[in-house]
Amino acid sequence: MNNDFSWLLFQGSPFLPGLPSDSIKHVIELTTHSHLSPRAAVAAEVSIIGTVQSAIHQKNFPRINYVYDVTPKNLSNYLIGFTTPPSLILGGFLLKHRTIREALQITCASVELEELIQLNAYKARYIVEAGDIYRSTSGRPPLDCANLIYDLCRRDPFTPDQYFQVGLEASYINFTKLVAALDFLQASTPPNPITPP
Repeated sequence: MNNDFSWLLFQGSPFLPGLPSDSIKHVIELTTHSHLSPRAAVAAEVSIIGTVQSAIHQKNFPRINYVYDVTPKNLSNYLIGFTTPPSLILGGFLLKHRTIREALQITCASVELEELIQLNAYKARYIVEAGDIYRSTSGRPPLDCANLIYDLCRRDPFTPDQYFQVGLEASYINFTKLVAALDFLQASTPPNPITPP
């Protein structure tokens, strides 16, 4: 991690969700039925994990606010940090077969809130670079692509709010854990049901 967020990112913290037990199953289904590459499938699942965690934050806001002194804006930035790198990875995947406009329509929110308009502009600024990263890491382990995309978001964060960084790091931790679990499953299950992109 670039910063020490260990006071927020520890097992049991509301800012570090664990992997749901069915995450690996979802990733495998996305690769076999939806024809996503493993890295795009992991990115899709990580986005879902972040969105579910955001719903938990909303439900438990009074307690989280009391313990961690966060605002709704902090939690919004946490969600943006959690979901933006996976969204760019998916955007990179989509650019293999779609136009930039189509990839952005799929990966960007259609709501006309100022914050989401700015987030869509941030994604538009980096979607082509994400596509280049995706292509240049083709055939390599999923973390090769993810490391470059997450580093891109670390170098130029959407917002200076530390909760964006906390969300980004929590997302990265979940991405790496999901890839490790997928690697373990693939190594222990002959023949390999998932082929690299």
